Amino acid sequence: TRRRRERGEGETGAEVGMQRWDGEQTSPLRRGGIRSVLCGESCRVESHGNGEGVKVRDSPTGVLAGILSGMQIQFGIVTVSDRASQGVYEDLGGPALKKSGTERGWVVVEESVVPDDRSAIQRAIRQCINRGAHLVLTTGGTGVSRRDVTPEAVKEIADRELPGFGEAMRMKSLELTPNAILSRSLAVTVGSVLVICLPGKPAGAVDCLGFVAGAIPHTVKVLQEVPTSC
Repeated sequence: TRRRRERGEGETGAEVGMQRWDGEQTSPLRRGGIRSVLCGESCRVESHGNGEGVKVRDSPTGVLAGILSGMQIQFGIVTVSDRASQGVYEDLGGPALKKSGTERGWVVVEESVVPDDRSAIQRAIRQCINRGAHLVLTTGGTGVSRRDVTPEAVKEIADRELPGFGEAMRMKSLELTPNAILSRSLAVTVGSVLVICLPGKPAGAVDCLGFVAGAIPHTVKVLQEVPTSC
């Protein structure tokens, strides 16, 4: 018999193998000291009847890689919108990013909705950092209208900009819509924290996060001075 255990469980000294979504089983890895596994809905931990091992079914987003890296990414979300902050309409971008992040095995430590105001944006980012975020995702305010000030607000508190993130997001987004050329999405470092500014539309925010998600774990580790392989 096989027992399926939901998120949050693992085995010390267990043999762990990743089963890809196409059903192919990769070579198992011996991983001592696995005490807990934090997965999103797309990741499951299975224990076999003999109790000697577990098998992790990973999604294409690479949850397993994040788990076995030895570092749990904590992230904050800041929705920037005058109307959402006033309750004129429901914030959809923040929840969309929360779902996307948690499916990657990341843990949310702070969420907020603020108006298109530089000081308010900066305070919200600082609050995420104070709560222990390694990564802050903002959504909204990256366009070209008069009230779109997120890039300016973020640059004022940034230590350095990471141009490759914005370039990748625009390049991939242009394959979906010609209006992506107007996007001012970017990424910066604020101290040891990575801040990524994403578009305001939920689908666009999730798409852009996906375009750069592969580089986030390594970037966070470098900023947090966690040893890496390169």
